[in-house]
Amino acid sequence: GTSVVMETDPRHARCLVVVGEQGRVVLIRTEKADPERGGSAAGFTEVCVSGPVECGCVDQSCLYYSTGSDLLMLDLSERSAGREDSERSEEGARQNPTSLNVCRVIALNEPTRRAAGEVQLLGLSARGQLQSIRLPLRGQEVGPSKPLSSQVSRSVRDLLSAIGDVCERASVLKTVIKSKNLSLRQLNQVVNISFLLTARGKTREPPTQEKPIRCRSTVSWSRSLQKDCLNLTCVLENSSGYVLERGWTLSISVHPLSGPGEEASSVNFSFPFHSLCPGETLEVSLPVAAAGDTSFPLTVNCSLVFSLSSFLAEVDLASFPDLQDSCFSLPLNTLTVDWLHALQVVRPKETVTLQSSTMDALQAFLSSHQLRCSRGGGASNPEEYSVCVRVSSEFLRNMLMLKNSIQQPELASPNICSSLLGWLLFGDHEGVKSGHQGEEMDSNSLVLHARAPSVSTVKITAKEVSAEEANTGRGESCQVIMEIQIESSSITAVCGLHHAVLHRMQTLLKKTPDEAASSTQVQTSGLRRALQRAEVLHTQISEALSVGLSSGQTNPFLLRVYQELRENPLLII
Repeated sequence: GTSVVMETDPRHARCLVVVGEQGRVVLIRTEKADPERGGSAAGFTEVCVSGPVECGCVDQSCLYYSTGSDLLMLDLSERSAGREDSERSEEGARQNPTSLNVCRVIALNEPTRRAAGEVQLLGLSARGQLQSIRLPLRGQEVGPSKPLSSQVSRSVRDLLSAIGDVCERASVLKTVIKSKNLSLRQLNQVVNISFLLTARGKTREPPTQEKPIRCRSTVSWSRSLQKDCLNLTCVLENSSGYVLERGWTLSISVHPLSGPGEEASSVNFSFPFHSLCPGETLEVSLPVAAAGDTSFPLTVNCSLVFSLSSFLAEVDLASFPDLQDSCFSLPLNTLTVDWLHALQVVRPKETVTLQSSTMDALQAFLSSHQLRCSRGGGASNPEEYSVCVRVSSEFLRNMLMLKNSIQQPELASPNICSSLLGWLLFGDHEGVKSGHQGEEMDSNSLVLHARAPSVSTVKITAKEVSAEEANTGRGESCQVIMEIQIESSSITAVCGLHHAVLHRMQTLLKKTPDEAASSTQVQTSGLRRALQRAEVLHTQISEALSVGLSSGQTNPFLLRVYQELRENPLLII
C-alpha cells in the first residue's frame, strides 16, 4: 500500500492517509478523548474507491491517485469535518472521486498550490514522459467537471500511442508464431522422411520393394580438353508423399576398387537443393573415371544429408553456434558401375583406329618403331585371354520375356543372342544403365566389339550350343544352352568383364520364381567334374604356397590356375 502524512489546516488535527492497492483508503487522525479520560485518541475512517491504485499523493484536503487508465481526485475535507456519528455511518461507503482525464500515470510528485489557488501536479507517464497537470480553483467548478481541451488531446494521443504499441507487439508475436509453426511443420516432414528411409533397414528380412526416395544413374563417356572422361548422371527420384524442403543435400560418395595393400580412397560430391516435391526429380552429373582407369567396379553410395541449422533464421544462428555444423545422414541406395557399363561399342573395322587415336604422338612413334624392329625378329602377336559363361537358354527366354518373339525354344535363333548382348550392355542393372555412346549395336549381331576403359579392345560373343548329358533311365537328351565368351589382350579387362557378367546373372537368378527354379534338374555329373577339378587345383595351390615361390614364379602360376578354373565352366540353369 501507500501511506502519506497530511498536514491539515489549523481547525483540523494531524491526519495519516493510508491507500491500499485494491482501492481501500483509511484516514487515521487524532481526536479529543472524553473529559473523564483526558488526553486524545486515534480515530479511523475507511473509504472505498475504484482500484487498482498505481500511485497517489495528498495535499491539504484532497487525495490524488492514478489507476493507470485515469487520474482521480478524492475530496477529504468532508471526511475530516462533521460529527463522529455521521463519520461512522459513512464509514466503509464507496466514494465517487472526480476524474481528471489523464491516463497512464505511474508516479506522482507532491502537489504544489500557487498563490492564485491553482493546484499543480507533476506526474510520470508509462512512456517515460514528465507531465505537468494544473487543476482549476475549487470555486470555479460549476456543475460536472469538464476536462481541458489540452488534456483531452493529450489523452487521445496517449490512447492512440498505446493502441499502436499493442498492434506492434501483436504483429511481432504473430510473426514469431508463424515462424514457429513453419519450423514445426518442417520438422514433422523431416521426422516422417527419416522414419520412411530408416524403417526398412531395421527389419531382418530382405527388402522386396525399392525405397520411395532413391537414385538412378546413367553412365556415358564424354570428351573434354582432348581427354575422355566417364560421367555419371544421377537422378534423385521423390516417389514419397513428402516434400524435401530447404536444408536437404544430396551426397554422393564414389569408392573405386582398391587392390591389396592399397589405401582405399573415395571422392565425395554434395548437391544442396531448395525443394523437391512428390513426383519430381533432381538430376546431377559428376565425373567418376578417366580413360585408362581400371579401378572398376566403382561403388557409388547415395544419401540425403539434413542440416539442423536450416530450422533457425540467420539472426538466430549466432545464438546457437553448435547447430551450425550439426547434421545427420540418411542412406538411400548403393549403385555399382562395372566394366560392362564402361564399355564403348565400336565397329570391328574401327577398333584399331579408335585404339590408336587415344595414343599421343610419343606412344605412336614408339609403337611404329617397335613394329619395324619386331618384323625382322618374327615377334608373335600379343597373347589373347578368354573366359566363358554358360547359361541355360530356356532360363534366359523366361527371364528376359522372349516367349512372345520366339515360340520354338528348341531352335537356335540369333535374336536371343543379340537380345542378351543388348541386355548386358544397355539394360538397367540395379539402377545403373549405360548410355548409347559410339556406334549402335546391330540388332542381329552375335558378336560385339568394344573398347574397355584400359584402351584395350574387347570381343564379346553370344551363341547357342547343344550340351548332351546322360540321364539315368532316360537315354540321352539334348539341351540348348547360351555361351557367352569374352576375349581381350588385357587380362584385367577379361577378369573385370567376367565378374560383371556373373554379377548380372546372379541378380537375374534372385528374381527367378521358386517353382521355375525347382522344375529344372541339376546336372550332377557336371558339378562332380567341377568339384574334382577344384580339389586338384586347391592341392596345387597349397603345395606351391608351402614350398614358397618368388614373385616372378607366383604370377604365371596363379594365371594358369585362373585359366584352368574358367575352362568347362558350370552351366547356370
